[in-house]
Amino acid sequence: MLRQLRFQPLADDVETGTVILSMTYDYIVVGRGLMGAAAARHLSSWGHRVALIGLDEPPNRKTHPGIFASHYDEGRITRIIDPDYQWAQFAQKAIARYRPLEQQTGITFYGEVGHLAVGEPQGESAAYLAALQNTADRLDVQVQLLKGKELRSRFPYFSISAQTGG
Repeated sequence: MLRQLRFQPLADDVETGTVILSMTYDYIVVGRGLMGAAAARHLSSWGHRVALIGLDEPPNRKTHPGIFASHYDEGRITRIIDPDYQWAQFAQKAIARYRPLEQQTGITFYGEVGHLAVGEPQGESAAYLAALQNTADRLDVQVQLLKGKELRSRFPYFSISAQTGG
């Protein structure tokens, strides 16, 4: 059984900072992000009593003073390739489990939209793109390589130089 833990103490000791909670858990997972949520889900599915602790998503995206983008669950970005082979392998295995999880929970949360990575032919961006290509090759992930003119035609809303590739 997975419970989201809200701190509403039965009693607290101001001098020691001790908070007394009303539930007993087998595990308390700190961090409600991708990894914490996955750990809590698996522990719970194995019959453990689990509390998941972490920040809520911002109540109002428009007035939230911090970053939003990919760092909260409703806007989470996940990709199947990464320059780090182990991370990409982990992500590929995780993404393969999304559809069964959607079927199990009845909650549709994943939509494929693609991944665009571009850079100049020299320097750090070239090394990054080469690492992405290496990972894609090792994991048998289909990629489409485009050059400046093709990129500009396909993505006219970006400012892309003729030397850019991706």
